Amino acid sequence: MSNKYKMDTEFKRQVITLSIMGFFVFSLLTIELQKTLKNTGSLVFGSKSSYSASAANALLDSGKAWTEATNETTTEAEGATVSFKTPNLEAKAFAIYSMRDRKLIAGENQSAVLPLASLTKIFTAILASEIFNNKDTVTISASDLKTEGDSGLLLGSKWRAKTLASYMLVVSSNDAAEALRREMEAKTSKDYKDLVADLAKRLGLKSAFALNASGLDENSELSGAYASAEDVAKLIAYASNKAPEIFNASTKKIVYFYDKEGREYEAKNTNKAIEFIFNARASKTGYTDLAGGNLAIAFDLAPGETYSIVVLGSSRDGRFKDVEKLYSALLDYSSK
Repeated sequence: MSNKYKMDTEFKRQVITLSIMGFFVFSLLTIELQKTLKNTGSLVFGSKSSYSASAANALLDSGKAWTEATNETTTEAEGATVSFKTPNLEAKAFAIYSMRDRKLIAGENQSAVLPLASLTKIFTAILASEIFNNKDTVTISASDLKTEGDSGLLLGSKWRAKTLASYMLVVSSNDAAEALRREMEAKTSKDYKDLVADLAKRLGLKSAFALNASGLDENSELSGAYASAEDVAKLIAYASNKAPEIFNASTKKIVYFYDKEGREYEAKNTNKAIEFIFNARASKTGYTDLAGGNLAIAFDLAPGETYSIVVLGSSRDGRFKDVEKLYSALLDYSSK
């Protein structure tokens, strides 16, 4: 490989990295701006200059969501204030989505593009449901096991691909995500990031993209995947309907899986929220240094009434408390 080719490749990599970082920083600045305006009605830079709320709205009119600075939430679908009372949350962003009505019920900073951590595995599982048939097998390789974290997978063990996808969701296995990525790329002759881009386009998810299949941070400044809370809410609602045979396991506290050789694997769910949400259809946790605590869950409030709740940028324990608060608020809202 020539030195010129190496330099060109490195330059392109740096440009992509800087672009993603810039977009992420803009999202964070958007959130902080909204929080400041919600508390004070104006944003002050230093001691001499300030922007009013109306001026800040103009600055944010570039496609980022703007939530009214009240205790109520404005939904885009209805264009009017409804009586959904947003509780105090740790999360930087949240979204509640109705699959039946195809609309956002409530949200705050729901369009801000934030790191996904292991919520990325929702993409991986959906792609597994589409790419693999019921007989396809994945063999765990040494390179798979080098991925951060130990989820109990054994070198050389053979798994039915869709079973491995379920196991990945329940225990948030990075090894399984890497094995599935490897096999999906081999079967489709496409890079994982392109498979995610195609899926996001089909589902109308404008903000979503991924650099790896697990959601692990690429480095101290770059996450493995990004999307908005609203897009993730749409994604997991879709997943619960599209691939229930894969996602159903993610709603159980403990699930027992078996590889092709008949070895048993006890899988304990990383999602504490399934203890208080009834009729869950799909769920996924996520946590990294860059993302903080993330959580997505889809469930039925009544037959045919599927909702999803997503929180991004909370804490490791706060994500569960945030979802519990939002679930209670949704029950109150839906009873009126």
